[in-house]
Amino acid sequence: MAEVELELRRHAERDRLLPEIANDGGAWSILLYLFSRQASPVNVGAICAHSSEPRTTVLRRLAVLESYGFIERRGGHADKRVSFIRLEQDAANRISRYTEAVKAIA
Repeated sequence: MAEVELELRRHAERDRLLPEIANDGGAWSILLYLFSRQASPVNVGAICAHSSEPRTTVLRRLAVLESYGFIERRGGHADKRVSFIRLEQDAANRISRYTEAVKAIA
């Protein structure tokens, strides 16, 4: 039961720091994936492979994340059909605060 309580507290902390995506586990998963790869932009295909969701669902989630200013999307230099996604600094800062808060909770 303690593990369930801990998970609920993690969710509450995530929702407090990122209320725009409250209860959207798919968007959260994408943000965490991008956070773990901040060194360079990630192509959409890699995000799709990570999420295990249909490409159309991932593209919709990316559009929502972009509308909130959490990500930046850029076209590829050689092939404009390829998009690269980068986590915006504000989103990275919020996720950092989340990770610190979760450490304190545990």
